[in-house]
Amino acid sequence: MLEKIAAGVLITIAILSVLLWYVTHYFIFVKAGQSGWKCLVPIYSSRIKDRIMGRSAVWLWLEVLCPPLLVPFYVISCFDLARSFGFGLVFGFGLLVTPWLHLSYLAFSGVQYHTCQTWRKPLRLGRRP
Repeated sequence: MLEKIAAGVLITIAILSVLLWYVTHYFIFVKAGQSGWKCLVPIYSSRIKDRIMGRSAVWLWLEVLCPPLLVPFYVISCFDLARSFGFGLVFGFGLLVTPWLHLSYLAFSGVQYHTCQTWRKPLRLGRRP
Protein backbone atom coordinates (compact mmCIF):
# COMPACT_ATOMS: atom_id res chain seq x y z
CA MET A 1 0.00 0.00 0.00
CA LEU A 2 2.77 2.40 0.93
CA GLU A 3 4.61 1.61 -2.31
CA LYS A 4 1.57 2.61 -4.37
CA ILE A 5 1.32 5.93 -2.55
CA ALA A 6 5.04 6.60 -3.07
CA ALA A 7 4.74 5.73 -6.75
CA GLY A 8 1.74 8.03 -7.11
CA VAL A 9 3.61 10.88 -5.43
CA LEU A 10 6.64 10.38 -7.69
CA ILE A 11 4.49 10.31 -10.83
CA THR A 12 2.69 13.48 -9.72
CA ILE A 13 6.01 15.25 -9.09
CA ALA A 14 7.31 14.14 -12.49
CA ILE A 15 4.20 15.38 -14.30
CA LEU A 16 4.27 18.72 -12.47
CA SER A 17 7.97 19.25 -13.20
CA VAL A 18 7.51 18.55 -16.92
CA LEU A 19 4.51 20.88 -16.96
CA LEU A 20 6.53 23.61 -15.21
CA TRP A 21 9.35 23.13 -17.74
CA TYR A 22 7.05 23.63 -20.72
CA VAL A 23 5.14 26.55 -19.18
CA THR A 24 8.31 28.44 -18.33
CA HIS A 25 9.75 27.86 -21.78
CA TYR A 26 6.46 28.99 -23.33
CA PHE A 27 6.64 32.34 -21.53
CA ILE A 28 10.37 32.76 -22.21
CA PHE A 29 9.74 32.22 -25.92
CA VAL A 30 6.89 34.75 -25.85
CA LYS A 31 9.10 37.32 -24.08
CA ALA A 32 11.75 36.82 -26.74
CA GLY A 33 9.24 37.56 -29.51
CA GLN A 34 8.74 33.98 -30.66
CA SER A 35 5.50 32.01 -30.74
CA GLY A 36 4.95 30.04 -27.56
CA TRP A 37 3.92 26.81 -29.31
CA LYS A 38 7.46 26.45 -30.65
CA CYS A 39 8.63 25.19 -27.25
CA LEU A 40 6.52 22.05 -27.71
CA VAL A 41 8.37 20.74 -30.80
CA PRO A 42 11.54 18.99 -29.56
CA ILE A 43 14.38 19.80 -31.99
CA TYR A 44 12.74 22.94 -33.34
CA SER A 45 12.54 24.36 -29.81
CA SER A 46 16.31 23.90 -29.46
CA ARG A 47 16.83 25.82 -32.69
CA ILE A 48 14.55 28.64 -31.54
CA LYS A 49 16.33 28.75 -28.18
CA ASP A 50 19.66 29.00 -30.02
CA ARG A 51 18.19 31.82 -32.09
CA ILE A 52 17.06 33.60 -28.92
CA MET A 53 20.62 33.38 -27.63
CA GLY A 54 22.02 34.68 -30.92
CA ARG A 55 23.59 31.47 -32.21
CA SER A 56 23.71 30.02 -35.68
CA ALA A 57 22.25 26.70 -36.81
CA VAL A 58 25.69 25.09 -36.52
CA TRP A 59 25.19 24.77 -32.77
CA LEU A 60 22.10 22.63 -33.24
CA TRP A 61 23.85 20.34 -35.70
CA LEU A 62 26.77 19.92 -33.32
CA GLU A 63 24.37 19.10 -30.48
CA VAL A 64 22.56 16.49 -32.59
CA LEU A 65 25.57 14.90 -34.25
CA CYS A 66 28.01 14.94 -31.33
CA PRO A 67 26.28 14.02 -28.04
CA PRO A 68 29.44 14.28 -25.87
CA LEU A 69 29.34 18.03 -26.52
CA LEU A 70 25.92 18.38 -24.88
CA VAL A 71 27.28 19.07 -21.40
CA PRO A 72 29.63 21.93 -22.36
CA PHE A 73 26.99 23.35 -24.71
CA TYR A 74 24.44 23.29 -21.90
CA VAL A 75 26.82 25.18 -19.60
CA ILE A 76 27.48 27.79 -22.29
CA SER A 77 23.77 28.10 -23.09
CA CYS A 78 22.93 28.81 -19.43
CA PHE A 79 25.28 31.78 -19.40
CA ASP A 80 24.14 32.97 -22.84
CA LEU A 81 20.47 32.79 -21.83
CA ALA A 82 21.25 34.81 -18.72
CA ARG A 83 23.05 37.42 -20.84
CA SER A 84 20.20 37.62 -23.33
CA PHE A 85 17.91 38.71 -20.50
CA GLY A 86 20.43 41.20 -19.09
CA PHE A 87 21.89 39.11 -16.27
CA GLY A 88 25.50 38.17 -15.57
CA LEU A 89 27.57 35.21 -14.49
CA VAL A 90 25.88 34.68 -11.13
CA PHE A 91 22.43 34.26 -12.70
CA GLY A 92 23.94 32.02 -15.39
CA PHE A 93 25.42 29.83 -12.66
CA GLY A 94 21.98 29.79 -11.03
CA LEU A 95 20.47 28.61 -14.32
CA LEU A 96 23.04 25.85 -14.38
CA VAL A 97 22.47 24.68 -10.79
CA THR A 98 18.73 25.33 -10.26
CA PRO A 99 17.15 25.77 -13.69
CA TRP A 100 13.56 25.31 -12.48
CA LEU A 101 13.89 28.29 -10.14
CA HIS A 102 15.75 30.64 -12.45
CA LEU A 103 13.76 29.76 -15.58
CA SER A 104 10.60 30.46 -13.59
CA TYR A 105 12.02 33.84 -12.63
CA LEU A 106 12.77 34.64 -16.26
CA ALA A 107 9.31 33.54 -17.34
CA PHE A 108 7.13 35.12 -14.68
CA SER A 109 8.96 38.27 -13.61
CA GLY A 110 9.13 41.59 -15.40
CA VAL A 111 12.59 41.12 -16.93
CA GLN A 112 12.96 42.17 -20.55
CA TYR A 113 14.58 40.26 -23.37
CA HIS A 114 17.55 41.99 -25.02
CA THR A 115 18.29 41.10 -28.61
CA CYS A 116 21.67 39.54 -29.19
CA GLN A 117 22.87 42.65 -31.03
CA THR A 118 22.52 44.75 -27.87
CA TRP A 119 24.58 42.51 -25.59
CA ARG A 120 27.01 40.66 -27.84
CA LYS A 121 30.11 42.75 -28.47
CA PRO A 122 33.18 41.63 -30.37
CA LEU A 123 36.24 40.71 -28.36
CA ARG A 124 39.12 43.11 -28.65
CA LEU A 125 42.76 42.32 -28.13
CA GLY A 126 44.81 44.84 -26.24
CA ARG A 127 43.63 48.29 -25.21
CA ARG A 128 40.81 50.25 -26.66
CA PRO A 129 41.88 53.13 -28.89
